[in-house]
Amino acid sequence: MNRRKLKSVAASIRQRLLNQARRSNRPFNELLHYFAMERFLYRLWKSPHAERFVLKGGLMLAMWRLSHTRPTRGIDFLGQMTGDIERLVGIAEEICRQEVEPDGLSGDPGNVRTAGARG
Repeated sequence: MNRRKLKSVAASIRQRLLNQARRSNRPFNELLHYFAMERFLYRLWKSPHAERFVLKGGLMLAMWRLSHTRPTRGIDFLGQMTGDIERLVGIAEEICRQEVEPDGLSGDPGNVRTAGARG
């Protein structure tokens, strides 16, 4: 896909998210963040690694559309695999490169970072 078309897809999605934020009286950045997380999950689902991860935490509750959930900033997984941090980074990089229909997002595999798990 050429850059011009990708920009128009991104602009269209941005406008739809902005309209939804106004209609629902929710912060635009919150909806944008949820959209990006959802599309990451879609890329994971399309990848050969989908069966190795189980979604958990606040985003799982949001996906179930349970009321009164607080906004979440990250994706929590239960990983059904063995391996080290470098292996997980490699999987995340593969997910960023996963081909999907245009959604206005592009993941930069070179920017994958890790952080220690919180208790």
